Order: sequence, then C-alpha cells, then structure tokens
Amino acid sequence: MILSTGLLILKPYPFYFPPNFEFGFLRGREPYFHGVYGIAFFSHIVTTPVVLVLGLLQLNRRIRSRWPATHRRIGKVYVGLVLVCVAPSGLIMAMRAPNGYGAISGFAVLSVVTWIATMLGWKRAVGGRLDSHLRWMFRSYLLICSAVLLRILAMVATDLQLTSATAYPIAAWASWLPSLVVFEVITHRRERMTRRNKQAQSNLGSQR
Repeated sequence: MILSTGLLILKPYPFYFPPNFEFGFLRGREPYFHGVYGIAFFSHIVTTPVVLVLGLLQLNRRIRSRWPATHRRIGKVYVGLVLVCVAPSGLIMAMRAPNGYGAISGFAVLSVVTWIATMLGWKRAVGGRLDSHLRWMFRSYLLICSAVLLRILAMVATDLQLTSATAYPIAAWASWLPSLVVFEVITHRRERMTRRNKQAQSNLGSQR
C-alpha cells in the first residue's frame, strides 16, 4: 500500500525538472524558489521516495535476522538521508507552507520530531539497546509515511470539495499526529502487558 500510494509522489515529477511554476505545488512559489528553498525542495523530493523504500526494507524481519550486516548498511543510508536531507529540507519548506500558521506549524513540528526520532533510533542502535532502537525507528518511519498519508488526505479533500485554506492546515497535522498517537498507545499497552506477565511469572516462581 505504501509503495502503490507512494507512486503518487512521483507522478508530478516531470513538472519539477525543470520547475513549472504554473503547475500544482509549485504554483506561486517562483518569487522565493531560487536559493535555499529550491535546494530544500529538490533535496526533499529526491530523497523522500528513497527513504520510503529503505524504511520498508529495514522493517522486514527476515532481512534483520538473516542479513544483519545488510540491515546495518541500509540503516546507515536511511539515517543519513533523513538527518541530512529529508527532515532539514522539510523544515525549510515548512516555513513557506501556504494557508497560515496551522500548516506551517504542522509541517515544522513533523520535521523536527522526525529528526529527533531518527537520531534517537540511531543512538540506541549504537548503544546496543535494540528494543528501544526498534521502537524509535518505527516512530521515524511512521513519520516518514506522512508523505504517503498526505497524498491520501489530498484526494479525500478533493472528493469532499474542501478549499485549500481548510484542508491544508488539517492535513499538515492529520498526516502524522493521529498515527503517532495510535502507535504510542499500542506500544504503551504492550509494554504494560509485558511487565504484568513478567510480574506474574515472578510471583508464580516465588510461590513454588
């Protein structure tokens, strides 16, 4: 689903090379496109699809268990692209998001949280804390998948005939925050159940 929906990200690319300022996302951005924003834009659209694919490979249990060296090499590329390209470029682009502070803040917070989650995931791996590493990298990839969910929300907004001023600020938050909240709730419940099971086993052992 991620790959098939992610192909929608690539659909307008012919209009980006060279940039067509009469088309879609680039419309109205010509006055500030050349310079830092332009560098961030091309960095973002080139590396985000790559990171989406790499993230799928990283979450594959078979690759992690059977080819750990490959998992580590792919992980280094994933982390490097997110920390150096995807998240920083997303933050730069967020500052120019249209339709007000709601959209700007939504995309800006997304970029910062994605950078932090990826950095913490990498640090946990280096420190040998693999369970914590896995959770943080799940968070990282969940946030990266906001690029996919954003396209789905755009199609929904079109079907509902919502104006850009209404839909864009909502999508800036809805593309990642609800998913992250659900993940945190599920993770918390699983950890609580694990602690209860360990406590029950400990009590049973002491009774024996």
